[in-house]
Amino acid sequence: AAKPLEVQQDLGIDTAMPATAPAMSARVEAAPVTMAASRTRLPDVEEIKSTLRPDETLVDSAASEMSAPVEGRSSFRKGFSLVIVLAILGAALYVSADSLKAAVPALAGVLDAYVSFVDSLRLQLDGLMQSATVAINGN
Repeated sequence: AAKPLEVQQDLGIDTAMPATAPAMSARVEAAPVTMAASRTRLPDVEEIKSTLRPDETLVDSAASEMSAPVEGRSSFRKGFSLVIVLAILGAALYVSADSLKAAVPALAGVLDAYVSFVDSLRLQLDGLMQSATVAINGN
């Protein structure tokens, strides 16, 4: 009741390989693998270092590219700080609306509209959180 071993047919890999591959593999096998032979095959370190030294134009372009991410980070920081400051100012205006109405009666209509808008946002957020709590707890 044991299944016989399945054998895959020849895929023709040997015919797909280029003719230069056997010659290259023969050359690699024929090369001596000693420390002295490997040192002569390695390139000169000074020659590599001289090719890695940047030109003046490359340094200038690299410096301009390096300044761009710093601006990106500072703009994120500025934007985040702006949102936090606006939230604090909005909360301070909401909390001090009654005293501002008493001090400047002309702002009473605008402040009442602002306070009712913030109250409606608070009620919507409360409803959303209650439905999320019910969904999580299953009650």
